[in-house]
Amino acid sequence: MSDDVQLRAVEPADLELFLEFEHDPENVRRSKFTARERDVFMNHWQTRVLGDPTVFVQTCVVDGEPAGHVVAWWEDGRRNIGYVLGRQFWGRGVATKALTLFLDLEKNRPLYADPYVGNTASIRLLEKLGFAPDETAWYGSDDYLTHVLRRQTTANTAITHHFVEANGLRFHVAEAGAGPAVLLCHGFPELWYSWRHQMAALAAAGFRAIAPDLRGYGQSAAPEAIEQYAMPLLVGDLVGLVQALGIERAHLVGHDWGSALAWSAALMRPDIFPSIVGMSVPYQPRREGHRPTDAFRAAADRRGLGEFYMVHFQQPGVAEAEFEEDIDRTMRLMAHMLSGGIPAEEAFKVHIPPGSSMTGDIPTPKTLPAWLSEDELTLFVDNYRRTGFRGPLNWYRNIDHNWELNGAYLGAKIHQPALFITGEHDPVRSFTAGAERALHEWVPNLTEIVEIKGAGHWEAQENPEAVNAALLHFLKGRRLT
Repeated sequence: MSDDVQLRAVEPADLELFLEFEHDPENVRRSKFTARERDVFMNHWQTRVLGDPTVFVQTCVVDGEPAGHVVAWWEDGRRNIGYVLGRQFWGRGVATKALTLFLDLEKNRPLYADPYVGNTASIRLLEKLGFAPDETAWYGSDDYLTHVLRRQTTANTAITHHFVEANGLRFHVAEAGAGPAVLLCHGFPELWYSWRHQMAALAAAGFRAIAPDLRGYGQSAAPEAIEQYAMPLLVGDLVGLVQALGIERAHLVGHDWGSALAWSAALMRPDIFPSIVGMSVPYQPRREGHRPTDAFRAAADRRGLGEFYMVHFQQPGVAEAEFEEDIDRTMRLMAHMLSGGIPAEEAFKVHIPPGSSMTGDIPTPKTLPAWLSEDELTLFVDNYRRTGFRGPLNWYRNIDHNWELNGAYLGAKIHQPALFITGEHDPVRSFTAGAERALHEWVPNLTEIVEIKGAGHWEAQENPEAVNAALLHFLKGRRLT
């Protein structure tokens, strides 16, 4: 008869058992532990484990009896996993069942484990669950073999891909789930794939997640003319997609340029988009005054800051040449420079010194950020090698044109229920802080501004759990009628 293995929240009485299990003579290679060691252990669990909201820990219960624990925690930018079981539960398949249940709850990827090189049972178990050897680490006098799990093993989310005609163009669309529609709009330099973590969560929660490659990106159409990327046309793409997919209305979620697009679509077609989630880029109402690029230049000149990056993008061919010289390097730099928690000298600079380029003076990162695997990076690199950057950069080349076209929306507010999500260290905040502070004035039904602690610009990929929680909290119970 097999053991019934379950997970539950840790209870105070469990700690004495955990102490006993972790100080098993066979584990610590001595026969007993001191009273001081007990105090240190208990204090660690109360303050550093149970008292830390970023730590996720569960008690493993076998046939109703506490058998050990499984825990995940952040350390040096990595999400780690570990487990301890009492000796009487070894060799019974309990660890396999407990870790399988735990990985269904702990969604952060990549996920790292450091088994002792001599612990062949744990190494085999991790590899059975999808972990792969990564490197050898050394702690004290022993070697440990780091394993990493880069894919979710239990998502089972079927993502379908198809093409639709909308607004006179052909669009690649990825979908998952069934239910109320959520239209996900990516930013620069991204693709539908930037929403992979949100698609799984939305589908599991009973929504129909729809993530297109937007105009100029990925497998969707990329008109050559710059004026074909004006905001009214981009909003028309979303309207056309909704109709082509047989949907009357959709919740609208956008990141970066996709956020600017979402705010514009909310303003222009509130009948189709009754709720809005913006990420990274807050709503910025149309104001009188100078054209945006003129204002950018004047502000940079006054402060002696160099060229604002959006101005740098205006001349066709310049940024394309920089980015396309080595697309693999470009994408690695973009992922690294805009992530949270990196040294200031390696972070993205919104102003470019005279005679410099955006990427040429920055060393290529030796490793990828913890939130991005080589396989995931390859998907982005392969797409941009095929398409280049002209289409995506043409969005920037319509900043002034959009300002001219949107004169009818001078001082307009967005009245739909809305949510704004931003990363604690998102460099976009360095030049949109005023707009973020004014959001409640210009979006009066804004429910909340959620700051993702530790995250940079790639909030939805850096900390998908926190973003998904905020997104689902906002969407659940919100009707499309």
